[in-house]
Amino acid sequence: VVRRVIESADESLGRRPAKPRAALPSCFDDNGTFLAMTCFRLLEERHPMACTTENTIAVYRAGRYHNGESKQFNASVVDLLGEYFRETHLKTVHELAVSILKTTGRVIPIRPDRLRINVRNGLLDPVTLTLHPHDPDYLTLFQFDVEWDPDARCPTYEKWLEVVLPGRGEELEDAIAPMLNPLVTPSKAVFMY
Repeated sequence: VVRRVIESADESLGRRPAKPRAALPSCFDDNGTFLAMTCFRLLEERHPMACTTENTIAVYRAGRYHNGESKQFNASVVDLLGEYFRETHLKTVHELAVSILKTTGRVIPIRPDRLRINVRNGLLDPVTLTLHPHDPDYLTLFQFDVEWDPDARCPTYEKWLEVVLPGRGEELEDAIAPMLNPLVTPSKAVFMY
């Protein structure tokens, strides 16, 4: 019996059986080469991104871009690569992302190019008082932590205005209104005495 087993054995006798190779994440080719562009495209599918003027990657979530959340970008890269993650891969895809985002114009401006007030429930056009849905194409880092309510009243503010500037509240509001418009530099300063 032993002789029959030995004679039927092939040349792989004594070698360990090959371990099945774990499937490589889709950011690698069959040879294990890192595909930075593929990685970037997969990250882009997960969440919109934009570049800041400081070359950090801001990630869009809940109606605005979050700066300094390279943590989320980094976490997404780690999640995508799993045990194949290497710091060099992160650096490569980050540099590629900054380059692509700049080239495609996805840089968050210091001043917005259109007047919208970003609130929790949308983007408010303060001229028409129309509330538009949030849009990742509106590149902003800021959002007021309130919801737009066209029927809201401000009794505390109105009372304060009447106490501080009786009958002149509209003058103050006219003077400070341009300061609320990020598209222009105010031409006046307000000095209250």
